[in-house]
Amino acid sequence: VVPVPDLISDADLRALAAIESPHCVSLYLPTHPAGPAVAEDPIHFKNLVTTARRELEQRGLRSTDIAELLAPVEAIGGDTAFWAHSDEGLAVFVGAGRLWRFRLPEAVEDATVVADRLWIAPLLPFVDRGDRFHVLALSENHVRLLRGTRFRVTDLDLGAIPASSSEALAFDDRESQLHSHGASRVGAGEVSAAFHGQGVARDYDDVDEERFLRAVDRGLAGAGVDASAPLVLAGVERIVARFRGLSRHGDLAESSIGGNPDRRSSEELHELALPLVTAHLDAGWVHVRDTLASASAPTADTVAEVLEAAQSGRVAELLVAARTHLWTSQDPDRPDADGRAERRAGDHDLVDVAIRSTLGHGGACFAVDVTEMPTDAPLAAVLRY
Repeated sequence: VVPVPDLISDADLRALAAIESPHCVSLYLPTHPAGPAVAEDPIHFKNLVTTARRELEQRGLRSTDIAELLAPVEAIGGDTAFWAHSDEGLAVFVGAGRLWRFRLPEAVEDATVVADRLWIAPLLPFVDRGDRFHVLALSENHVRLLRGTRFRVTDLDLGAIPASSSEALAFDDRESQLHSHGASRVGAGEVSAAFHGQGVARDYDDVDEERFLRAVDRGLAGAGVDASAPLVLAGVERIVARFRGLSRHGDLAESSIGGNPDRRSSEELHELALPLVTAHLDAGWVHVRDTLASASAPTADTVAEVLEAAQSGRVAELLVAARTHLWTSQDPDRPDADGRAERRAGDHDLVDVAIRSTLGHGGACFAVDVTEMPTDAPLAAVLRY
């Protein structure tokens, strides 16, 4: 059994794309992290397995071979501990003597596909491309550091970052910072000394606040914050503006999350930060879309052209309309194969064929919302030549 990762890596996807075996089974279903519906998920899963068994029988596979192939899949259905830690979706694959399980951060449509290869197209939107950002929630009472991806947010240990202003100043050996200066003459040339501090109490507050924020900034490097990843600030306007003015971090997001961050959960901060780092997270596929729009490189923008180019190794970068599939009962390796929206037993997905062929020749694939596609076709590609 291949362990379940938090997110699917590009290497995971390429490994799955390389699997070919006479009988491969791919199962997808929406799941529930909590609530009464959790109990229904394993029942739903067992129904998909039953469909897979029926399709394997139609392919002429012997009952003993079907039982052996599906045994590890059926074991998942009865694994109470596994279902107790569900996410929004699940993908399970079996083929070439191996089993893969992926918990997915968003719901997927339920599907059972039996073929001579794994059906990986629905996984493409969930591939982790290493794009990260951080959120620094700043208040005098509570500092939090979060690491986010498109789908996840994680609270990080602060390390050398002070957890609050009082902690930053706890070991302060600062003198009263009172300084004297000549104020008036008394008697034979004597000068009386008048003492002052940094001004009124507000001046003291300003000094302490700056020292606190500088301590936070110094601690960022030791807390595992990548200087090349955007850092979104969350806090009241005064503190955020002051930190922005003194920070040496390499990439502070231009916009910030306003208000008192102590009142927001990590999930709320993640949701509010996502629109502020969209350009960073979408940089890969936006570059491909812009290249297609400008025709600054050879391109293909029909299904037939993309399939032919992918199978001949000419696709450098592929854009795919997410959740769009073109099923065919013809030879899927024929570039002129016709595709339809409805799947029938034994069909192959031409979108999946384009993805697998592109990955197999070292190309990159990106799933985008259908509204972001530069053409009416569900596939578009930048070619090597």
